[in-house]
Amino acid sequence: MINVKEQSVTALQAMLRAGEITSVALVESYLARIRQLESAPYHLNAISDLNPNALDEALAADNARLKGQVTPKQLLFGIPVLIKDTIDVAGMPTTAGSLALADNIAKSDATIVQRLRSAGAIILGKNNLSEFAHFMSNTQPSGFSSRGGRVINPIMPDITPSGSSSGSAVAVAASMATVAVGTETNGSILAPNSIVGLKPTHGLLPNDGILPLAESQDTVGPMGRTVSDTFALFAALNQYNQNQKLVPVMKPHLSVLSSLKWTTSLHEAVSDYVDHYDRVDMPEEQPNDDDEKAVFLSEFQHGINSYLTTHSTRMNTLQDIINFNQADIQKRAPFGQELLEKALLAGDATQEKQRVQDIARRLLDTMLKDNNVLLGDDTQLINLAAIAGYPSLTVPTGSSDDLYFHGLSSVIMVAKPFNEIALKVIGQSIESHHQRLIPEF
Repeated sequence: MINVKEQSVTALQAMLRAGEITSVALVESYLARIRQLESAPYHLNAISDLNPNALDEALAADNARLKGQVTPKQLLFGIPVLIKDTIDVAGMPTTAGSLALADNIAKSDATIVQRLRSAGAIILGKNNLSEFAHFMSNTQPSGFSSRGGRVINPIMPDITPSGSSSGSAVAVAASMATVAVGTETNGSILAPNSIVGLKPTHGLLPNDGILPLAESQDTVGPMGRTVSDTFALFAALNQYNQNQKLVPVMKPHLSVLSSLKWTTSLHEAVSDYVDHYDRVDMPEEQPNDDDEKAVFLSEFQHGINSYLTTHSTRMNTLQDIINFNQADIQKRAPFGQELLEKALLAGDATQEKQRVQDIARRLLDTMLKDNNVLLGDDTQLINLAAIAGYPSLTVPTGSSDDLYFHGLSSVIMVAKPFNEIALKVIGQSIESHHQRLIPEF
């Protein structure tokens, strides 16, 4: 078996090219690690389903490599990737963690999965999540789904794994794969700690074939243990995008929140790339929470009904899901389903959407000034970036003395639209001066 713990995409690619390992052996090693960590005493509950064809895909990759059939565009050739269980993978269930959708077997791949296959990636399996992207009830714990159980934080088991993409984050943190694909509506990629998460510019990557929460904010994004791995996955997801080119960056220009908790390491990381930065304050004005909730409720109702009409499942509408859960509420919705029920009654929220987007974009543009990256550790940045649709990146910086939320610290970066490369540059500098926490097992 290959020791896959903490292996990077670059290292695995080098070993594959040199013939030191095969994709079959790599998949077998990851499957063995998944079996170990999904069983006692760990029970991380990060994996919802394994791809029954993963070994066949790996064998095909090995044979293609032997025949010299690898092309330059196949950026992840032979590398196993995990996928959040809101994303269609042909022949596998897409359930969003709900027992109501256990029979929803995808007939075709989502576009981003097609791109992964074109890049040579092997689909290893799918990740557990907060049910319906954390849109069941206000009391539902983060990382819990009725189908998959509760995702466990591998660094601090008593601390929330955070974010609806918690299974993807935990799987990566625990080396069940080098990288995983998550989705975010508000914080689901950026909130999980101990890994790097990139939420790209809204609309940059396609959402078709993905079970939605709120179309105006839903974004698919890469997650990895390092900035390099995360952007390797991003490059594979984005390389077939002909509609928008990313902004090239020679030297990022920074705005920094005045509330940022500076450390010597963070000062060193920032000074590696900039001689000057603008200090800015987080505005007291923020988008109205009730407006944002109205947008979620309205767009979820429309989005889930639209998704169900194109998929083969006994659930045809949101009402069907609510009725199914109600028939055995203790098993199917143990924390309730009031958000689903409110969504059923929601009206149009076009005006609310416009209001919150205008406010979020104006506030971020004011803080960014003439710069292309805003740096901070205030979680309000996550909210503003999500509503505005601006790209953002989180980089872990170790442990935190303040355990009230995660017990793990990270730096949040928000950039102007299509400035993902600037995020990468600053993110790599911050990463080089910090040590992320690694699970003991």
